[in-house]
Amino acid sequence: DVVAQKDSLRPTYMVDTVLDYLESAPKKLKNRAKVRFHCGTAEIISTVIVLDKDELSPGETCFAQFRLERPTVVLAKDRFVIRSYSPIRAIGGGLVLNPLPTKKRRFSKDTTQELTILSQGSDKQIVEQIIKGSRLQGLSRADLCFLTNHSRKELDPLIDELLSDAAIIQSEIENEVFVHAQFYTMAKEEIVSILGDYHRRFPLKKGLLKEELRSKMGSNIKEKLFNQ
Repeated sequence: DVVAQKDSLRPTYMVDTVLDYLESAPKKLKNRAKVRFHCGTAEIISTVIVLDKDELSPGETCFAQFRLERPTVVLAKDRFVIRSYSPIRAIGGGLVLNPLPTKKRRFSKDTTQELTILSQGSDKQIVEQIIKGSRLQGLSRADLCFLTNHSRKELDPLIDELLSDAAIIQSEIENEVFVHAQFYTMAKEEIVSILGDYHRRFPLKKGLLKEELRSKMGSNIKEKLFNQ
């Protein structure tokens, strides 16, 4: 479907979008309706998850996640069209917000906040939100170029600003991985809490081995970030 530079795109079975439903659509669009998703040269049968409404009336706009029957590749800010499953006719379209999302919960305050930033925020706010969405896994500079659809030249000053604001931290120097400060702080607090509880229960012991401490953490944390 797409010719691209090696490793510049990532295949996905899901796409987060803002969806405009045409006024000329013949009926309401129900959650989990089957539609034909068109982006680039691809036509893929997909299930549309209406995230912030019960159903979509003709002329309305919503945040929607498309769950595709086969993988495709898209970029943030790509345009797409949807056609009804049968009979085949154009019923809407919109803008890609996240080209590689996880499953979203409907009517979630966090989901609505995230997608509002991705659709209306400044470039700096969008980069921060995408890093925040990775929680403790973090994202590399290459990941961020793909997820934001920015070149390295466009991205670098935004990352520098976020580092200067202490909104993000760099968790791996050689691989240039970035983690949001909110989750970094939460991980530190979790470590202190686990150690405090251990010393209260076993006051005569020296402490926990690092790997045992890491295994007790409820959050999925990478070794390098844990060591930091």
